[in-house]
Amino acid sequence: MSPNKAGQARTRFRQPPATSIQPPISSKGQEALRQHLLFKQTEEAAMLTEESEEMLEEIRASVEGERERQQQKLREESDVKLKELRITLDEVQAAQRDKLEAQKRKDIERLKAELEEDLQAEKKRLQEEREDKQEFMIAIKTTFV
Repeated sequence: MSPNKAGQARTRFRQPPATSIQPPISSKGQEALRQHLLFKQTEEAAMLTEESEEMLEEIRASVEGERERQQQKLREESDVKLKELRITLDEVQAAQRDKLEAQKRKDIERLKAELEEDLQAEKKRLQEEREDKQEFMIAIKTTFV
């Protein structure tokens, strides 16, 4: 490259592009720009805060919904277990009633048998007593006749 062309290349790069030339900003302009940027920043912060609050509300609603679903599930599971326990209790009570009824029938049969034995023994004793009295009466009659 020739020295002349190299100098031209350097000067080309040293000069800022035409679009980057901006007049200096006045202090009023700087204040207005600062106010505008502050407003935009505040507006953006407000928007982010609003979005954050909306997201937080969605999360709260989701958590509350999940908690309600879990509580409902627990209630349903508790109801099922309670029903199972009631059925088991009814079965146990029915088995105890059956056992008591069977024991009661057995006791009644045993008492009947004992009473029947006592009755037969009493009948036998009375019969023997009658026979003894008859023999005694016969003996008295034969002695006095």
